[in-house]
Amino acid sequence: MENKRKKRIAPPRYDEAFKGGAIRMVTEQGRPSTEVANELGICIDTLRSWLKAAGVQAGQADRQNRDSRRNPLHAQKSLQSHHELPP
Repeated sequence: MENKRKKRIAPPRYDEAFKGGAIRMVTEQGRPSTEVANELGICIDTLRSWLKAAGVQAGQADRQNRDSRRNPLHAQKSLQSHHELPP
């Protein structure tokens, strides 16, 4: 009896420009990571690993994006307070 093995197909390789664009869609455009992954046709775990490699936590980015959509004024003040220099 032969032992049949299926050939594994290597996952697609994405260039740095594609990865960077996906990261910016989440961080700069404020879009949910699940929405971005679905739109680009990539696995959510792939996008999360790119975000992590870029120093961004997907869950934290999604929460900030969601909060900024709910209350834009509060989100703007919060961003300003993080960038202010101490007296």
